Amino acid sequence: MNHINILRKLGLVTVLCAAAPWAQAQATYPHQPITMVVPYPAGGAADAMGRIIGRSMGTSLGQTVIIDNRPGAGGNIGTAQAAKAPADGHTVLLAQLSPIVINPHTYTKLTIDPVKDLIPVGVISQNPMVLVVRPGLPVKTVAELVAYSKANPGKLNYASSGSGSINHVAMELLKTNLGVDMAHIPYKGGAPALQDMLGGRVDVMIDAVVQLMPMIKSGQLRALAITGPQRVESAPDIPTTTEAGIPNYVLYGWMGVFAPAGTPPAVVKQLKSALDTAITSEAFKTFVLGSGAQLIKVQSTEAFAQLVTEDYSRWGKVVKAADIKAD
Repeated sequence: MNHINILRKLGLVTVLCAAAPWAQAQATYPHQPITMVVPYPAGGAADAMGRIIGRSMGTSLGQTVIIDNRPGAGGNIGTAQAAKAPADGHTVLLAQLSPIVINPHTYTKLTIDPVKDLIPVGVISQNPMVLVVRPGLPVKTVAELVAYSKANPGKLNYASSGSGSINHVAMELLKTNLGVDMAHIPYKGGAPALQDMLGGRVDVMIDAVVQLMPMIKSGQLRALAITGPQRVESAPDIPTTTEAGIPNYVLYGWMGVFAPAGTPPAVVKQLKSALDTAITSEAFKTFVLGSGAQLIKVQSTEAFAQLVTEDYSRWGKVVKAADIKAD
């Protein structure tokens, strides 16, 4: 009996010893570099924002934040990689809304469920989009665009960065709201879509303010409306969609940080604190204002999670109504 008791005690000691490193790791998080997966190519706006955020978060957390660009499949490749990573806070995802709340409705063979397999940490940007036309198109207002479309059935087309992308889905919602018909021309990315817009080969496009504002200011594109609830400081002459007569069409593109599902709440709290410091830093403010986007107030993790849930439902209805497929 004594031998059995001794063995039991030894077994308990073994379990405690095995658990000790895990408990210590949790108490000392982070204990290694943090990987921030960015599911877009290096050199783009999301990548630039990720590097600014990463440097600041690394300083706050006392560890290097490594940017890992994993583009492909509309953001699905990098998103899946982050979701499948160990849920210990040493891998996070910086993503726009498409791979989180649109792709689950447009792709039929996803290996993850982004809403269930990722935890929202915090939103870092929430920016309106802008409706533009090529300068050669004889319209200067939304009303004139509607009139032109109805007077010239089957003539208008619009560009998107790909089937199922945010600007594709947003344009389908716009078509429904305005009761107009435009042919969809999908491209393999935003750059070639914009190139054909600038070349006058496509008539209409909707995309983030930050992407199109330089071309609007130079006169290469004509802006008809901003999709936010108020005009933007960088272009106060452009009316909102509400002012332009588009019903029920206030929408934002957003970008946020996520962690794998199962990440301990205490770790998520540390990540959120570091993220809040990053988005209130002067470096981040300078970048956002310089890009023509808008600064946002710090929001709680719960508010971001609610935004994700609402947008998942909202865009799912649009995708279903327009029968949009990305694969």
